[in-house]
Amino acid sequence: MAWARYKLARNYPRILFYRNAQVELEIVSKEGLHREVWLLQARKREIGGTSLELASTIYGRDYLDVVLHQDGFTIKEGTPAARMMDHLVRAGWAELMV
Repeated sequence: MAWARYKLARNYPRILFYRNAQVELEIVSKEGLHREVWLLQARKREIGGTSLELASTIYGRDYLDVVLHQDGFTIKEGTPAARMMDHLVRAGWAELMV
């Protein structure tokens, strides 16, 4: 399976509206095995809503911004995360990098 590289616009929407759900894009920190991990996740806005990791780093919040908006991040094609990013590309909120 191939991988695609994306980067987000700085003013990307924090909530995505779908026919059957609302999905919140949020930056959170979580405790990893040996250190804190910063990540961008997509979480359904409902009680017990599932979440999906789009990008992450162990190098801090500032570096996550560099990854999201400058360097880009890779996602396996055909996954739910890739479909969400493709939706953001079509809407003009993200760029598919070549």
